[in-house]
Amino acid sequence: MSQSPALVQYQAQNNAAAATFWFYHSPTQLSYRHYSEAVLRRLATDGAPQAQLLLAQHLLKKNDFDGARLYWQQALAAKGEQRPAAQLWQQLAETLAQQGHWQVLAEIGRVYPLPDELEYRRRFHLGLKVGVEGHDVAKSLGFGTNLRQIQAQSCRYNLLLLGDSLAAMDKLQQLRRRYQAKPEPGTGLLCLSEPHYLGDTLNCQGTSDSFSRCDWQPLAQTPEQVPAGFDFIVMMTDGGLANVQGGIMQLGVNAPYHVFIHELLHFSGFTDEYPAPKEQQGACEQQGQLYANLVVGDRAPPGWAPSAYCDNGRGYKPSIGQSLMEQSEVGVTPLYRNLWLAELARPKQHIRFADLFYRLSGETQWREYRRALNNKNDA
Repeated sequence: MSQSPALVQYQAQNNAAAATFWFYHSPTQLSYRHYSEAVLRRLATDGAPQAQLLLAQHLLKKNDFDGARLYWQQALAAKGEQRPAAQLWQQLAETLAQQGHWQVLAEIGRVYPLPDELEYRRRFHLGLKVGVEGHDVAKSLGFGTNLRQIQAQSCRYNLLLLGDSLAAMDKLQQLRRRYQAKPEPGTGLLCLSEPHYLGDTLNCQGTSDSFSRCDWQPLAQTPEQVPAGFDFIVMMTDGGLANVQGGIMQLGVNAPYHVFIHELLHFSGFTDEYPAPKEQQGACEQQGQLYANLVVGDRAPPGWAPSAYCDNGRGYKPSIGQSLMEQSEVGVTPLYRNLWLAELARPKQHIRFADLFYRLSGETQWREYRRALNNKNDA
């Protein structure tokens, strides 16, 4: 039985019974183009893989992910001539990517290889390893994948920006642009590198109510992988509360910009001005200036005010009112900017990530790394 393609198209696109008839009697004459959802549902139920795939697209656009997945999984099982064209799979994959369903793209990729750009975007989103082949895609997205290619700038201090996902890369790019528009506490002091993608090189953990933490052993044990001339690391992850330890700042992608500035002062010898945890209260039994913004003693220095850091009443801070070390939304006031500038003029006093990496690994190259930083600052 044969009819003109135009007639079959006319009969089938809005008539489920006619479409079913032609599917069983002359399936090659069905075009599936512009068929109504009702017709696609009928054909999909009858086992037409192209209809299943097109229906999945319809359902995704209606935000029915579970319904769509049922049909594309059926289409994945199609064999031989019934397999839908690769173009249809690519269209479905792009729709899934636009909606952020990166995990399920692996299902499709196992049967129909994804285009290189989409595959690397998938890996970047999920924080997976990428080889040198992903460098060009990363470059087009505004970040790097080769750690050794990053170069320190001619600043007093250099910050190495690292992240473990595409969301982290996007956040670092935003942060870097904003900082470069108004560097604190002044120009030429702190330079931020191009963001670099690490993927799952490090095991990073963190939730909305716990600190972000990464296992730095993989980098600490391979000093040859780390570019020269960097003082501090800013590590962006998908979750976790902001914190600074051993010359490394760890942030979650939801951290606002003022939190970054707050943590940046920790690099320079400032402590928090809200109540310290119990395990840190022992510092409040000491005497003298413990941090740039904390003096401990029985009497406040002239112009200083009580600090909530110490619960024994022996702690004092430079500002009578709130500062960004107590309430980070306050921003950098002239007083704290001047204190910050003074601290940055004492580079040997501050812990660098090389110091932490030496403690973690015992690799003597980190001592040489730190010595080179000191020599640069002396020059």
